[in-house]
Amino acid sequence: MKTKEKSLFILCFLTVFGLCPSGGRLSTGPENICPLARTIRLTATPEDEFYPSFSPDGKRITFERAGHIWIMDADGKNQQQLTFSDYAEGFPRFSPDGKLIAYHSNSASLGINWDIWIMDKDGELTKQITRDKGNDEFANWAPGGKNLAFHYRRSSFGHEIYLVNIETLEWLQITDGKQNDEFPFFSPDGKNIILSSAKSDQEEKTEMNLFTVAAGSQNRKQLTYGKYADWFPAWSPDGKKITFQSNRSGNNDIWLLDLANGELFQITTDTSDELHPFWSPDSKSILYVSNRTGEYDIYLDVLK
Repeated sequence: MKTKEKSLFILCFLTVFGLCPSGGRLSTGPENICPLARTIRLTATPEDEFYPSFSPDGKRITFERAGHIWIMDADGKNQQQLTFSDYAEGFPRFSPDGKLIAYHSNSASLGINWDIWIMDKDGELTKQITRDKGNDEFANWAPGGKNLAFHYRRSSFGHEIYLVNIETLEWLQITDGKQNDEFPFFSPDGKNIILSSAKSDQEEKTEMNLFTVAAGSQNRKQLTYGKYADWFPAWSPDGKKITFQSNRSGNNDIWLLDLANGELFQITTDTSDELHPFWSPDSKSILYVSNRTGEYDIYLDVLK
């Protein structure tokens, strides 16, 4: 068999048998590209969508569209708007029991700063969780559904991670403010928080890597390296992988980190921007948004 034909045969074999990220890797040089079973486009509207996330049972997806919170079935059908204020809401996240949705909004301050809110899954019974002159944003639930981890903006480019209890409204500081820490996300067992971090004096935030912080301590472990912007990490429900967006390929793509061995895998390879990844409950698919058709629409990549 000729060398070129042999290489093509090997490539096809690896792709067909789906050896990513466990059971082998499809190498493309310094990084690995993960083959996909299929890609599904879930929305196609003239408006941009951002921050999609699954309900715990995988049957519903909530997301931001045109500055408001929406919800739809997992196949993209039955799209319904949940918030209707004159201001903006974003970054919706289902509670672990699926009954509540956390989000941030600037409605209480009349558009001046952001606070954390919760509402029931039908968009009713809203409750303001934080009341602060700073910006409280990008909240993700702790296991158990009693607390939210979020980042608090203390300056134009400095953030710290806090927990807030949704019943007592009490805050607990998680990071010490020596770095710029953003986008916290709990591990499934609640023992660690993954976050994006940069030097606190880095105004443009062009170099942000992923770290884990043990809950209840300042001990942190670095997971990614290099002069890249690694943002919006999300822990897989099985606890084995992290997905995140990064510009390490030249533009924003979706990436996967295998926690067992530290290997990185590139999920999307378009020249467009892919942002805001979130796992399906079975840890087999990743939601994200992409502007590959012009507007930012929601897509689902099913991993092999």
